[in-house]
Amino acid sequence: MATRADDEQTRTFAKVVPTNTYGQRFWSGASDLIGRKTRAWFGKLPGFGFVRKHNDTPMLQALTSKSEFMASWFKQPYGTPDKPSSIEEMPWDYIERYQAEIPFFGLREYWYPALESHELSHNEHKAVRLLGDNLVLFRDKNGAPCALENRCPHRSALLTLGEVNVWEVGTITCRYHGMTFNKHGDCVAFLSDGPDSPACGKVKATSYPAEEVGGIIWVYMGVADPKPFLDSMPHAREVMHEGVRVRHRVTVPYSHLNQLDNTVDITHVGCLHRTCYLFGDQKMGGGIAYEELPGNGIHAHLRETGGHGGSKAIDEIRWFMPNLVHHGEEFMDGGVHGLWFWFVPNDAGSFTGWLIGSINQRKVGKVRAKMIAAILGRALTSDALPGMACFMGGDAPMQMSQGRIVRWDQEQLARTDRAVLKVRSMLKEAFKEEQALRVAKGLDPLAHRVTRVGYPAA
Repeated sequence: MATRADDEQTRTFAKVVPTNTYGQRFWSGASDLIGRKTRAWFGKLPGFGFVRKHNDTPMLQALTSKSEFMASWFKQPYGTPDKPSSIEEMPWDYIERYQAEIPFFGLREYWYPALESHELSHNEHKAVRLLGDNLVLFRDKNGAPCALENRCPHRSALLTLGEVNVWEVGTITCRYHGMTFNKHGDCVAFLSDGPDSPACGKVKATSYPAEEVGGIIWVYMGVADPKPFLDSMPHAREVMHEGVRVRHRVTVPYSHLNQLDNTVDITHVGCLHRTCYLFGDQKMGGGIAYEELPGNGIHAHLRETGGHGGSKAIDEIRWFMPNLVHHGEEFMDGGVHGLWFWFVPNDAGSFTGWLIGSINQRKVGKVRAKMIAAILGRALTSDALPGMACFMGGDAPMQMSQGRIVRWDQEQLARTDRAVLKVRSMLKEAFKEEQALRVAKGLDPLAHRVTRVGYPAA
């Protein structure tokens, strides 16, 4: 039976975080800000000091996203009381202790986006960092992408200091001694050793499978033989559907594990994104439930769906390994064929967030399709537009404040974290399976083993 105290708590909750619309929240916050700025300005005038004092009177304040403030904090340098240097430091002791349990560098038996197609032309190469590995990408004579470890196996010089298409089209030559490799990593020439070099056919650089689909170059990082990209990733054909393409990315200096927790944490939407344009009608609370999905994923949703202030809200989210969120036709009022927000580890302490998708131009029209694509891009990359900086002015600074790598051993989790715990356990289990696969192939179970001296070179 509800008590008087419970009733009072409920009334206070409804007053503090009312279920209303983005427009109401935006204008309420804007009018409050304008009022404060105006009083501060008038308070500087002779005889109007009492106006300025009003700002110093204790009063309740509305909870808003404050994306401008958050984005400004994100860009500030470390080393101040507001942004201490400790949150920038790599917790190597924590990584060493849990490196066999937690995939700090990401899961490897998956395809990952590496570059957009237009970024890799013929007769050039590009360096990419994925999952702690340094890669060099170039094209073969047919234009297909090639991916090798960015290290010459001869004397460990970077291949990106070399030249492509010297020996033949589709090869890369180390500039140090002229050792040359094809797309499979086979040494096909060793210029400084002459035309009869015994290194040819014996020395081999590490190669990675690469495909080009939907204007993106994909690289497979595992040791198993991969299925084609479109057959291996959930909802790939929806996301790569013909339509107005969505292709945006942003790199942030903290772990993909910080973002992992955020992906299925729907309860944060009504709080952190309270005045973000995409989710500004979201109610607060609603409880959390989840079910597992085919394709190594989960469907996380509010227990109490609906009841939002408007259509700028979500009741559910679908997460899949290795660490991506999928939205389908239910998103943006049915204007989306499919959309991935994919969090790709560069190394243990940074990741690149890729927003990849297709807008249904036939359904929403060409103009609106392009507008939706632009809105999604601004929501990911903007750090200035009020109400639009949902990531750089919301998720990114909050996750950065958790530390370079969020410490799972220092948390006090709540019932809102049920889905968070589930995706963590799924990630750990998949990591164990990957280690067993590497051992079966005679490899170190860890692709990157950390010791107390820090991150190793390989």
